[in-house]
Amino acid sequence: MIMPANSLANNGASIPFRVVIDFMEGTKRKADAVAFARGFIEHHFDSPADSWYYVQPYPGGYAFEVHEGGLGKAFLPNIIETLEVNPTAVLSVPMARRNLQVKKSLNGTYTAILLPEGLSTDEDHAVEAVSSRSMLRVTTTGLGIFTFGGIIFSAGFLAFFSALLMVFLDPAGIFFGGSRGTELQQLPILQWKSLSSASNDQSYVRNLSFSNGKWAFEVGKRSLVDETGKPIDAKNLTPEAPQKAGPQRPTQQTPANPAPAAPDALPSGEQQTTAPGMEPEIPAAPANTGMQLPVSKTP
Repeated sequence: MIMPANSLANNGASIPFRVVIDFMEGTKRKADAVAFARGFIEHHFDSPADSWYYVQPYPGGYAFEVHEGGLGKAFLPNIIETLEVNPTAVLSVPMARRNLQVKKSLNGTYTAILLPEGLSTDEDHAVEAVSSRSMLRVTTTGLGIFTFGGIIFSAGFLAFFSALLMVFLDPAGIFFGGSRGTELQQLPILQWKSLSSASNDQSYVRNLSFSNGKWAFEVGKRSLVDETGKPIDAKNLTPEAPQKAGPQRPTQQTPANPAPAAPDALPSGEQQTTAPGMEPEIPAAPANTGMQLPVSKTP
């Protein structure tokens, strides 16, 4: 039966140049159906860049639908839904020059028949299928990658611009106020004078801390012990008198029983003897004061 052009063409809508639907019985993996659909497009379509594919499970396995041209809207969901409700229904898929007829046989298998050019349908009760789901392109246009790259570029440019503001404008106090400096009197080295004055024989500086912009120190009390381990009060300690350094003169001691003075001269050939208790004193060597004593020579 020869019929006029379909309703889609009459409405001015873009219809696919070629539509192929195949029911793969026994195929349980979606990846296999996608591979079959893409392979069919690459080997049988003249324009793979303008082609679409769609896969969907059905009671016998997976089915795929491929279009060459058109808007990329799949007819397969409406076909399977209609045939599950009414197994005797016949659906017609419009194309630019031909029509694809889909129906369910008596044994329950799905068949898709490509009619000759100019023949709309060979069934009087055939209805036109309705497109619904969006299909996938075989080759992407790169719009998603371009959009993602634009987002990354915008984020990077914003971060770079913010860094420039921080570096060049923030020291002037535009965003976060003026920069705070450290006063000279708050430097740690300048606290040494007060720390040294607080440390003496009775106390010492135990702790030094900086809080709320001020320095604070804690003073501890010294604890002295003697040789036996008993504590000594530092207040009762008296410093010993220092001794002056320098030469000391020997102290002359007078013997208890002085002997009579010896004569000035003795006869030759006699030796001078020293009475008991009258040993001659040896003067102590003078301290080294930079002076040299004369050395006597004995003939």
